Amino acid sequence: MRRAARKAWRVCTHGNISRTLDVTPIGLHERDFEGLSLEEASARRKAFLSAGSRFERGELVSIDEIGGSVWAWRRMNAKGDKAPNFMELGFVPAVNAACKAVLEEADLGAINFHPIRILNAGRKSEPWPEEIYVVNVGNAKHSLAIEDGLRIGNLREVGVPGFEPPPEKLQYRLAGKRIASLTTDALDGPDIWMEPKLSRGNLFISDRLAKFLKAAKMTGGWGLKECPIVGIHQVE
Repeated sequence: MRRAARKAWRVCTHGNISRTLDVTPIGLHERDFEGLSLEEASARRKAFLSAGSRFERGELVSIDEIGGSVWAWRRMNAKGDKAPNFMELGFVPAVNAACKAVLEEADLGAINFHPIRILNAGRKSEPWPEEIYVVNVGNAKHSLAIEDGLRIGNLREVGVPGFEPPPEKLQYRLAGKRIASLTTDALDGPDIWMEPKLSRGNLFISDRLAKFLKAAKMTGGWGLKECPIVGIHQVE
């Protein structure tokens, strides 16, 4: 059923610990490849990158595919500090237990909350005593206001000059103020989804879910940017 809201929200997190820390899944750093053949190391990297691509397209993956633990090899918050409500660990979004409970009040569609361990540089201690969950969203919508692959609003095409990718593989990157105009297709279905046509920052939530987060004072770290709903063929 289509909701009456005329806006949605793009997640542009500013609580991204990977901006100040180098966060790496355990098993994928150079030190983890010691003892592996070149073929084995290459296969491990390819499997991880494949899982990451599927993750960002709005597909469910197993925790084993993306790594059940990560480590930050620069300074991390002291042990005992409260974990952020929302953060990004490399390319994957993650929430603490309190934020997870708020999300579960909404229509989440297909989703996995994978428990994940975050370790310090020594890989021996966890900086936060509470549980952290990777949010693996298995919902994909195609609601970016794009028509015939033309640049519209703040969007610009991503590609190699002189190379024309097939339409199904054409992606876009947000420029300008990082605001995406969406079609009314965004109003249908689950309250959280991925936009596969967007190459970065492609996690979106409905206005309904945004209100749940605001009421619970859980918007910190999400970096929510309002996205207006426009007609399917309206071009700015």
